[in-house]
Amino acid sequence: MYNSSRYAFCGGRRQCYRCSVPWSAKGERHTVNALITFSSLLYHLPLQRPEMAPSLLHVIFDAPFHNTSFIISNADFCLVANTHLPRALGETEHCDLHIVSKIGIPKTDVRVFRAQLAPLIDSRSKRDVIVKMALTRDAYALMLQEGLFYARYLAPEQGQTVPLSYGVYEAQQPTKGALGFLMLEECGHPIPSLGETIGQDLRQQIGDVVKQLHRLGIVHGHIRRGHVLWKDGIPVLIDFSKAHVHDGLVCRGQTLQWGQIPLLADDDTCEELYELYNYMCAFAPAYFKCYKSTFDVSYLQKPLALADAAPSHRYGNDHGKRLREAYQAIYGYYRTWQPQYAVQLQDFMQNKMEDACKAYQTNKEIDAEEGGDDDESDGEGTIPEDYEAVS
Repeated sequence: MYNSSRYAFCGGRRQCYRCSVPWSAKGERHTVNALITFSSLLYHLPLQRPEMAPSLLHVIFDAPFHNTSFIISNADFCLVANTHLPRALGETEHCDLHIVSKIGIPKTDVRVFRAQLAPLIDSRSKRDVIVKMALTRDAYALMLQEGLFYARYLAPEQGQTVPLSYGVYEAQQPTKGALGFLMLEECGHPIPSLGETIGQDLRQQIGDVVKQLHRLGIVHGHIRRGHVLWKDGIPVLIDFSKAHVHDGLVCRGQTLQWGQIPLLADDDTCEELYELYNYMCAFAPAYFKCYKSTFDVSYLQKPLALADAAPSHRYGNDHGKRLREAYQAIYGYYRTWQPQYAVQLQDFMQNKMEDACKAYQTNKEIDAEEGGDDDESDGEGTIPEDYEAVS
């Protein structure tokens, strides 16, 4: 390594140096301009030039854009750090990068474009990519860190749950316009929502993808609708600018299941997974409706107590009707959120519920004759032997 110099935009605990790195391929020696970042997280990451990575990209605007003064068309960008490039690009040192269209609402320090990467030796072998350009030194520093994160931590998931990373490239004349960009695989369009409008199957897939990253010790840090893309029937997460390593050796959110009754979040809960599942309406509600009122889920195991809570002015002495509607409300909750328990309860309701309602009516009438409280019972009721609430 030689010709190193301090890079001005670095600050805090992170230090960056501009340098030239010699490498050889097929008996020839080359020099690649590079930027090395030293930090408590990434200092041990070796800067290597993968065999198939182009060392220089020539950027061309194929379509007219407004406010493109931040970058000069036909500018050259050199490789800084990357993971790998698909072999379909061929063995080439230089590629043309054709900017096709812009994506999203422009920010003050970042622009995102759709582009096509074309090797000079075969311009027909184009590959669709996404280019995330940094216009300020701070934005470029964060972009470089994101590129290194792809290389260091996301390599096993690239091309599956996260995009392929084609590397970070730095402008050869950074004094004007864009300082550099991160180039990623094109993975489609964002999903329309993280809520119930996209269907349970897709939301479950998103939860599984995030769980997989957490199993690898990775926290995304900024999961929202625009950061989840839909690629060939599989959700893909993008934008790891705020990602970090999981706090702890084992993610405590792996036990979260779809449709479970939520527990209160505490210090032992994986915050990102818990908030995601809650936002995606993955948890069963902690309350349910009965008698036009709201009851907490503890009543799911206490049908008699639920019947006792029915308003007297509506049902009078028809206690059997109270209990019948209590079972129907409990069954409706389980049918929506925990179907395995709904099956058990449905069998009970078809074969034994009427007998249970008659017995409940008789007991209430006896209590009334003996002067007992007409609206109190032990609260347990008759339920299937293998029927248990899920907490």
